[in-house]
Amino acid sequence: MKYFVILIASLALPSCLCGGGSILPSLQTRAAFELNCPREKLSIEPLDNWSVKGVRGCGKKAVYVYINGQWLRNSDGQDVAVQAALIEEQRREEEERRQEEEDRRKREKFGREMRKAANEKH
Repeated sequence: MKYFVILIASLALPSCLCGGGSILPSLQTRAAFELNCPREKLSIEPLDNWSVKGVRGCGKKAVYVYINGQWLRNSDGQDVAVQAALIEEQRREEEERRQEEEDRRKREKFGREMRKAANEKH
C-alpha cells in the first residue's frame, strides 16, 4: 500500500506543479501571438520537465520555459537566466512603485484627518 501511495503521488506531482494544466492557456496565448499562429493550430510537447515545453504550429516552432510565473521563449538563443533576472527586477520595481503609492495615500489620508480634527476644534 505504501508503494501504491508513492506511485500515485509521483504521478500527480507534475500536474500539481503545472497548476493542473492551468498555466498552459497562458503558454498557448503567448505562443499564438509570438508565432503568429491561431491557438487551435498549436501543439505543445513536454521537453525536459514540466517547465519546458516545445510549441509547434503554422510551420514554426519555439521552446518556452516557465520562470517566475510566466512562459519565456528560449528558442532565439536568448539567455533565460537574463530574462528571469529582468523580470524579477521589473517585479521589484513595480512593488516599490506600489509601496510608494500606498505610502503617499496614507500620508494624504493622515493629512486630511489632521485638518478635519483641527477644523472640528475651532
